[in-house]
Amino acid sequence: AIEPLVDQLRAQHPNLIKVEIGEHMALARAFRVAGTPSFIAVEKGVIRAVKLGAVNEAWLLQYLKM
Repeated sequence: AIEPLVDQLRAQHPNLIKVEIGEHMALARAFRVAGTPSFIAVEKGVIRAVKLGAVNEAWLLQYLKM
């Protein structure tokens, strides 16, 4: 359900990266992804926020402006 919003925002925010964990299991393990969807905000190599489950547009935009 969140995928259309993520795809829409990716067009405007190149720093929003969508990863299919089934194709990138090592990356999912490295970030300790426990479920999907998961959102991880990373700024200058530091994890700033982790949200398991769906988020709303306001949450995404807040972290895309970092």
